[in-house]
Amino acid sequence: MFHSQRNLIDRFTLLKIFNLLLQASNSRLDTRHSFFLVCELLSYLTLLIAQALTRIGRNFLPGAAKVAQFDSKTGKALRVLRFDKDILPPGTVMNDLRVFDHRVYITDADIGGLIIHNLDTGKTVRRLSNRPMLRQPVDSPLLATHGRLYEDEHGKRPQVHANMLEITPDGQWLLFSTPSSPMWKIPRKLLDDPSVSDAELERHIVKAFDKGTINGTCIDSLGNLYLGLVESRSIGIVAPDGRTATLIQDDRLIGPDALFIDANRRLLIPATQGELLANFNRGVNATSGTFSVYSMALPTLVEGIPLGHSMSFQK
Repeated sequence: MFHSQRNLIDRFTLLKIFNLLLQASNSRLDTRHSFFLVCELLSYLTLLIAQALTRIGRNFLPGAAKVAQFDSKTGKALRVLRFDKDILPPGTVMNDLRVFDHRVYITDADIGGLIIHNLDTGKTVRRLSNRPMLRQPVDSPLLATHGRLYEDEHGKRPQVHANMLEITPDGQWLLFSTPSSPMWKIPRKLLDDPSVSDAELERHIVKAFDKGTINGTCIDSLGNLYLGLVESRSIGIVAPDGRTATLIQDDRLIGPDALFIDANRRLLIPATQGELLANFNRGVNATSGTFSVYSMALPTLVEGIPLGHSMSFQK
């Protein structure tokens, strides 16, 4: 039912990647044509990749922020989207990315905000920038396994703002959250309407449900939201009617992130071990050096909740 699908990278590979990033921070790498720290969405025909990393420490990577579309069969680059400072102000970190109805939706996890690009018109807008519900609540710190605080060696806690993003199958709602905030939702029709101001939009944000610290999400064709629950190392499910269930709990799921349902109804779960990185583990790097993706076949029902199929492989 549940098994390790593959080992992704070992410690040596991580060191090589880190060295390349250091080179990039010293401007010896062409960041306009390279990808580091990407978040990705696999669709039926194409792969969209958002370049999340725009700086290392205090060193900004020129031209790094971009979204690229590739043909998933040939690997050919179909288009590259770049945005100006009105869309990506200094400090922006693009995070989750979803595509629906010819639009690309992206969260900004550093300032807090939503970026919307219309693939038909080529127009891009930034909405709800720095608004309270797009930012991590001051009274809701990130919690690791068993409730341990995310802290560095000096006791500093990370601030991660708008991060998770999903769109309901009917397209009516866009759901978003920070790792530790409630899950919020907003009518997508209003979000896409340029005549609606951010102040008006903010009044239409509704709390979908409360939750603990999560690393990643996905949604199925029936509108069930899957949550990578950090504190319990488990995958939770929230149905559209508010019912909740635990799909699986396994101590190997350290920092479950970037959840994905494939064409065969298998749930892929990368175990990032993020909570064990030195910056989040009081200065001690406790990662194993081997990073795995786990997979499981989705049952038809879990605790009475019917489960659907992938939103990325629609016929």
